[in-house]
Amino acid sequence: RREIRICIYSSIFPFIPSVIIGLTFLQLIMFLCVSFFLAYKSKWQAFKYATLSGLAEPLGVFFVAVLFPSNLNPEILEGLLASVGGVMAFLTLHELLPLAFDYAGQKQAVKAVFVGMAVMSASLYFLEISLPKEISL
Repeated sequence: RREIRICIYSSIFPFIPSVIIGLTFLQLIMFLCVSFFLAYKSKWQAFKYATLSGLAEPLGVFFVAVLFPSNLNPEILEGLLASVGGVMAFLTLHELLPLAFDYAGQKQAVKAVFVGMAVMSASLYFLEISLPKEISL
């Protein structure tokens, strides 16, 4: 029974992160599309730039995997992911939070940041407890 359960988890597991990443990208693309539309006042320009932005990360992953296949060990990958997370946190606090203060007010903006952090923490926690011991984060 344990082997069957591991087989089921290993066949389903690759799709779980894909769905989570897809939902994250959907939110990001919607944000970018609205931002570009407000900046350029053109649906076509907004669609074009949001699509290019959405394709940049998967293309970057593809090029790194093709150009450096033997150099991608878990330590380097964890370091790269931590660096990207740090840059994203910096940009959120340095660029987006002051902008949100202007548009939504300080109280609403801080609430939104903490709710977003709580949702991301909860999703990581639930992902961790839903995985079998053999497939751990």
